Amino acid sequence: MTKTSNLFNKLNQLYTQLLSLLFPPVIERTPEHQKIIDEQTKYLVLYHFPGCPYCTKIKRLIHQLSLKIELRDARHNQEYRNELINHGGKAQVPCLHIQSPEGDNQWLYESGAINNLLKQRFMQDENSTR
Repeated sequence: MTKTSNLFNKLNQLYTQLLSLLFPPVIERTPEHQKIIDEQTKYLVLYHFPGCPYCTKIKRLIHQLSLKIELRDARHNQEYRNELINHGGKAQVPCLHIQSPEGDNQWLYESGAINNLLKQRFMQDENSTR
């Protein structure tokens, strides 16, 4: 990894910490339930560009729903950009890569569609702090 990639990874971590302070999670789960959710989200990867407002919208929802979804910076990491193009079909972000436990792949573009999917899968019958 280059120095630039390391810098952007650090900035992404700082951004996530800042989100935690500004937008506390809406969803609170028992540790057991969170473990089940974490198991489900390990098959999800969000390709994004730092500073992209549509990506920020999704990252904010991910944080508010207390989801652990891997973030891949496709602007500053050529390997991630190539994955996005070669497997997803285009270099557009945001893109949510959804892999089933059986190995089936889906590449979902458009922030509205991604947010709707996340809300549908992870907001139902949750205890909200609002």
